[in-house]
Amino acid sequence: MQIGELRKWVSHGLEKYKLSVRRACRVLKLHRSVFRYQPKPKDDDAVRAALLQIAARKPRWGFRKMYQYLRNHGQSWNHKRVHRVYREMGLNLRVKPRKRLPVRTPQPLEAPDAANHSWSHWISCMTAWPAAVPSEP
Repeated sequence: MQIGELRKWVSHGLEKYKLSVRRACRVLKLHRSVFRYQPKPKDDDAVRAALLQIAARKPRWGFRKMYQYLRNHGQSWNHKRVHRVYREMGLNLRVKPRKRLPVRTPQPLEAPDAANHSWSHWISCMTAWPAAVPSEP
């Protein structure tokens, strides 16, 4: 059974059978604190207004940046609360998919045909030490 139904049964036992709260809760295996608990209404109007204001000025900001902005401007709301309201408002940004690179087949390296046919080492030395390059006569 749901908690709401159990609370109704406890209330029914209190009214009809004149049971104590302790006994009625024990019969239904419900803690007395659960029976007495009254949830606080969620007042998120201030959080909504702040998020709407930021989203109007900065539409590309995500949750983390908005939350840090609120924290830097003195709001001490819990990040879980702000994230819940952020999702309820539908402000989630679309995650852009990464562009896939084309599949490349590895090509074997070509061996030089003769001595001094590969100039890559000489060119790297030339750029590193310009004084080491031989001058032409």
